[in-house]
Amino acid sequence: DPEPDLRTLSATLCWNDQTVARTVGGNPAQDLRRLVDWLIGHTARRGLPLRAGQIVTTGSCTGLLWAPEGGVNVQGRLGPWGEVELVFNR
Repeated sequence: DPEPDLRTLSATLCWNDQTVARTVGGNPAQDLRRLVDWLIGHTARRGLPLRAGQIVTTGSCTGLLWAPEGGVNVQGRLGPWGEVELVFNR
């Protein structure tokens, strides 16, 4: 499968199954590979290369949003790359 065009990648963020943000190409860096390439080189030059299992974030595609107080189920989808879900209980 060809890699998706990151400048047109769609992102959706939901709280308790209600969509709160939907963007296309919403990351300010546009092509996230540039950020990851920089990080790989930066850490390797310092003798601390990235290792399997480490988590890397490249910022938000939907902007900074504050989830409601109390219990909330947060779901995110990033184009064809899949979904993530996080449940906050209070």
